[in-house]
Order: sequence, then C-alpha cells, then structure tokens
Amino acid sequence: MANSNLNAWFGLRKKAIHDRVTVHDILKRNGVSFRHVADREEQFSCPFHGKDEKPSARAFPSTPQSPSHVWCFVCRERWDAIGLWKKYSGEEKKFHQILSEIEKAYNIVPPPIPEGGLIDAPSADDTAKARFDTLYELCESRLKDAREVYVAKNDSNGYLIAGSMLDKIYSKTSVGQLTYPKANELLRQLIDKIGGRIRVQENQAAHP
Repeated sequence: MANSNLNAWFGLRKKAIHDRVTVHDILKRNGVSFRHVADREEQFSCPFHGKDEKPSARAFPSTPQSPSHVWCFVCRERWDAIGLWKKYSGEEKKFHQILSEIEKAYNIVPPPIPEGGLIDAPSADDTAKARFDTLYELCESRLKDAREVYVAKNDSNGYLIAGSMLDKIYSKTSVGQLTYPKANELLRQLIDKIGGRIRVQENQAAHP
C-alpha cells in the first residue's frame, strides 16, 4: 500500500508541474526566444545539437490530452517540461532531484511524502516504468543510428513514421492512455522494425 501511495505522490507532483510549468517556460528560462508572447505551437532552433540552418524543433502547448512538449526533428527526441529541465541541468540526475529543482524554481509545494513510502521494495509498476525508460532510450538510439539506412533505401517517409510512432507512444503513456506493459510491448515491436518497412505498424501506434 505504501508503495502505491508513493507512486501516486510522484504522479501528483508531475501533474502539479505540468499544470504550472510549460516547455516554453523552461526554454525561455534558458535563453530561447519565441515570436509570440503566449504559449503557442511554434518552430525554433534546438539548443542541443549545434547550429541550425533552419529552426528544427517545435514547441507544442498543453492540451487536455497531453502536457506541453517539444519535438526536435534532428535530435529525433521529445521532451516535456520535466525532460527539458533534465536535458539542461544534467542527464545523470535522478527523477526525484529534477522534480525537487523544478518545484523550488517555480514555488510549487509538493504534497507530504507518504509514511514508509521510501523504504518499500519496487512494485510491478516501478519495474515496468524503469523498463519503459530503458526501451525508450534504446528506441531513440536505434532510430538515430538507422537514419542513414533509411536514406540509402530512399525511405525518408519510413524514418518520419518511426519517429512519429515513438512520439505517440510516449505521449499516450505520459497521460495514462497506454499502460507501461502495453507501451513496452509497442516499443519492443518498434525497435525490431526500425530500419525496415514499418508502415504496417503505423496504425498500431496511432490506435493501440
């Protein structure tokens, strides 16, 4: 029970951050400029992969289905506000450190830690979440490595579909539309398909 409470506690903290902090806030805090004052869908130069000839990333405002996020067409990566903070502040940082830093920076008061929550063994949900993080990183890496394969096959559309599928799996999982076990199954299938013809699987990711 304590572990369930702990998972719920982290979920409440994530929701509070997503309700108060957008990717536009994190980007502006780190020197990125936008044409519009309000948070709007907008293209900008990604700060993470070097000089852009053209703006290569796109910021998306929050919707009822998804928190605000960024997609970079060069990095082939997706970040919400929490992921962006981690990207800027240090990839080695633990999740609870990132949450604490954002809460402090934006004066967000987290709920009390559940009694006994920090000493319980990991639950099945924790294990599935850790597996999701590992598979997602592997999928991103596989996609980057396969870019030249798609170019050689003259299949740039297949490359874009793979990136779009990865983004949809992440988005649907982050808002609870996909369970971690189901998302992990889809990620394993996508990893196996990357570099080949994957159009058959496009509908599975769009409507899992």
